[in-house]
Amino acid sequence: MMRPTTLAIAAAALLVPFALLVPSATLAQGSTATPGGSEVVDLAAPLTLDPAVRTGRFPNGLQYFVRRNTKPENRAELRLVVNAGSILENDDQLGIAHFVEHMAFNGTRRFPKAEIVNYLERIGMRFGADVNAYTSFDETVYMLQVPTDTARLVTTALDILEDWAHGITFDSAELSKERGVVVEEWRSGRDAGTRVSYRQFPVMLNQSKYASRIPIGTKENLETFADSLAVKFYRDWYRPDLMSVVAVGDFDPDSMIALIESRFSRIPMPATPRLRTDAQVPDHAETFVSIETDPEYPGKDVTLLWLKPVTEQHTVGDLRRGLVYRFHDTMLNLRFSELTRQPDAPFVYAGGGRGDFVRTKAGYQLAAGVKENDFSRAAEALLAEAERARRFGFTDTELDRARTNYLRSIEQLYAERDKSASSGYASAYVQMALSGEPVIGVTSMRDFGNALTPTITLDEVNAIARAQLGDSNRVILVAGPEQPGVRMPTRDEMLGVFAKAATATIAAYVDSTSDAPLIATPPTPGRIVGERTLPETGIIEWTMSNGARMLVKQTDFKEDEVLLGGHSPGGSSLVSDEDDLDATFGGYAVSDGGLGSFNGTMLRKKLTGKRASVSTAVTQWSEYVGGSASRKDLETMFQ
Repeated sequence: MMRPTTLAIAAAALLVPFALLVPSATLAQGSTATPGGSEVVDLAAPLTLDPAVRTGRFPNGLQYFVRRNTKPENRAELRLVVNAGSILENDDQLGIAHFVEHMAFNGTRRFPKAEIVNYLERIGMRFGADVNAYTSFDETVYMLQVPTDTARLVTTALDILEDWAHGITFDSAELSKERGVVVEEWRSGRDAGTRVSYRQFPVMLNQSKYASRIPIGTKENLETFADSLAVKFYRDWYRPDLMSVVAVGDFDPDSMIALIESRFSRIPMPATPRLRTDAQVPDHAETFVSIETDPEYPGKDVTLLWLKPVTEQHTVGDLRRGLVYRFHDTMLNLRFSELTRQPDAPFVYAGGGRGDFVRTKAGYQLAAGVKENDFSRAAEALLAEAERARRFGFTDTELDRARTNYLRSIEQLYAERDKSASSGYASAYVQMALSGEPVIGVTSMRDFGNALTPTITLDEVNAIARAQLGDSNRVILVAGPEQPGVRMPTRDEMLGVFAKAATATIAAYVDSTSDAPLIATPPTPGRIVGERTLPETGIIEWTMSNGARMLVKQTDFKEDEVLLGGHSPGGSSLVSDEDDLDATFGGYAVSDGGLGSFNGTMLRKKLTGKRASVSTAVTQWSEYVGGSASRKDLETMFQ
């Protein structure tokens, strides 16, 4: 459960032409040749699953997703995905979906009481890092990472997953014990952010069923619900047609599929299964406002939220529409970033974008951290920037940079495709199991990105800016500490920011750039005056003509990354007390202050398409400079 200001920013949809001409390129499915060296991309063509994934469905309805991946070696990521969460609870079952998840670790048919956790810890797995689970509104997911160098460990881990699917025992003594554990989790988990969120959810979710189905439940129900209600929830919703098994790791896929089939294809379906429906969030014409305080709330923030229909990604056109939204959000957030660098910035931080909210509702939000008591000023600045984009649109140069950076990002992702961790793949297949949206894989992502990105026009992105904000389904969320000196705004003050934005005098954005080089006059090169190899590690040690020592080590952890780290002894321990803060925060000043003739904003624009970064820091005992770059951007990193 996250604060509204951390709503995930994701790609969504915009209606575009049915097909379009793109330069000749290597395309995945859905293309046909046309005269003149171009290709027509059929936007109605369905996206297809990455061929590296083996998937299927057993007669009882249970799905599986299996992929071999050797990073890390001799490890497998296993998931049991249950398409059932707190939204399916009856009124007398509040908190029981999460409680059932707890009971899965407290006794199953083959692993009584706490034997699951004991066994996994005996084989070196850590509870939390390698063994975990979560319950949300709409799903429950169990996660294991296990060694694969011993067949018995893999088969036992699958036994555990199968028991979680249909073998939890609900021992009465364990039920009583775990009830206290969950009540304590309810109590300890109610920090200030959670308390504020719980009061704002009914407003955000328009009093829908989601508003009354917070996964942790209520303290009263957790203390008093009948044991039989937990068993009933488990029997109703843990069933094969609502389950998927995900396995990614260093194993033979054929053998893994056979192991999964032997266990999970035999789980019976209930004779009369309950209908699994999705809860809806009603639309609303008026603007809802929620202003909440808490004595321990850590900051002050304002969020402007517009609830939107959920969009899905099943076709090439959906993928392209998602890119249009991505570019819009990227460019708007870069403008917010520029504003935060101003000496009298109207907010501490700001950002916006579109993303999933709950399963049946997406959201578009603008959010900011508030300075002093200027809640209205922060909200007005958010709206002013969105209104600037609505009235005047973005510029060609902004879109060019967004395209270039996106293409560079997928190029680097493709270069590292054989170094991707199994946990990332497993998370993607969990979402696919729940949404049905195919994971197309990095090769298709690169091919589609290269083909579709150049076709996205400024008019399309500007159409998003014009249509994004509206008068309906709008929510204002304000939160701050209940402390002396903090004056929270009134409802009328916050509603008034929309009228001000609509009538404000706003100038078009000016995109200032520079063609100047990062280093106008390169320094005079030094030379290597000594070299030796450290036999234990293969590290090469160079001694430079200025006395510096450099250690060089070639690795194969990543295909396209070079890391730099430089240290010298001293640090803030050498400065006077009055200079201590300057020493401690000097690295931040360097990071934000720009480079040479480039301020921070101009430097970011200058580095478009580059994968190179440098940071500095002063610790108590040393000075530090660090950097990273792709191979072809090493020169930029050193500059």
